[in-house]
Amino acid sequence: MKSRYFLKAAWVFFLLTGSILMAHGQDINLRMMQFEGLTLVSSSAEIQELLGTPIKVYEPNYECGGLSAEWQAQPIFSLVYEDITFTGNKSWGYVIEEIRFGGNKEYVLTYGEFTLDENTKADKLLAIFGKEIQITPFENGISRVFIPDSACDEGLEIELKNGKLSKITYWTPC
Repeated sequence: MKSRYFLKAAWVFFLLTGSILMAHGQDINLRMMQFEGLTLVSSSAEIQELLGTPIKVYEPNYECGGLSAEWQAQPIFSLVYEDITFTGNKSWGYVIEEIRFGGNKEYVLTYGEFTLDENTKADKLLAIFGKEIQITPFENGISRVFIPDSACDEGLEIELKNGKLSKITYWTPC
């Protein structure tokens, strides 16, 4: 139950940056998402065992939502690594808030039997998440799709750049 608060929270970052999606695909189960053996919500110790010491640790001070210290009545911290950020605290764990592909690290996410990496194209997303998803084009070769979780009020924003996966961000409402 405690991880559910973080699952409802991490997408606040996305909302605060001003990007809003209009497209929706089929529902997903975020609990099926894994990163290098970590689940969507993991402990700081598990994350540091895999990735080492974070480059930066800070309090994101989100205004609202599940990753808001005010809403949770507890301090919230972001653990920043190269191209990946986890946000949460010791009580509830840390959610994978954002992962960027195509940088110096070759990250791979799994969703059930499927892998998602910097070479994932739109047709593979359609095969994984269903033909109903609408990939909305923006400028500079960027396209986005929002996929809600079927069990709760949260989801993923997936960004493609020049037709390939460039970023996945966890979302929760404010």
